[in-house]
Amino acid sequence: MRLCSARVLLYITTILLLSLLPIAIVACASSGSGSATNPAGGRTGTGGSVSGTPGALPPTVTPTTSIASPGTGEGGIAEFCASPPDVESSLPASIPSYPHAEMRVSKISGGSGVFGLCTKDPTSAVVSFYLAQLPAKGWQQITQNSIVSVKQIQASKGSGFLTITVEPDGQLSSTTDIIIQTSGVS
Repeated sequence: MRLCSARVLLYITTILLLSLLPIAIVACASSGSGSATNPAGGRTGTGGSVSGTPGALPPTVTPTTSIASPGTGEGGIAEFCASPPDVESSLPASIPSYPHAEMRVSKISGGSGVFGLCTKDPTSAVVSFYLAQLPAKGWQQITQNSIVSVKQIQASKGSGFLTITVEPDGQLSSTTDIIIQTSGVS
């Protein structure tokens, strides 16, 4: 039982660290100076500057993914819905809790947190909920990405960052995993 919890925590920590990389890149890129123009003329916004030249593009990052083997007992993230709850704390007040979900995992350490929730609702309903609710809680720069069946939402609020990953559970049919990762959110 303890070994399974350790595996889940290790995997969640790995996912947290990997997801913080794009947030750091976005934060660094958005703090640069320079401006871009559109073909019709006029300013369209600011962009990063690597060489000091206005409008220069920042270096690109090639994302990598790892594939867990859900349901094989290897401790993948997809197994937290089937494991006993390991809840240390509740979601921060600035993060809406999905109404049809049960929290199964929560860990907070050093200003970062990870929360695992499970629901029977489809991924599309969960993503729609968070895209609608995050702005009402003051979250900005909300982006949405998809890779196969995994949906991810990223947002910032002041100096805090949030990543919500929504995916079908790899072990339990008709179950959706919601992984919420925070940095600098209280």
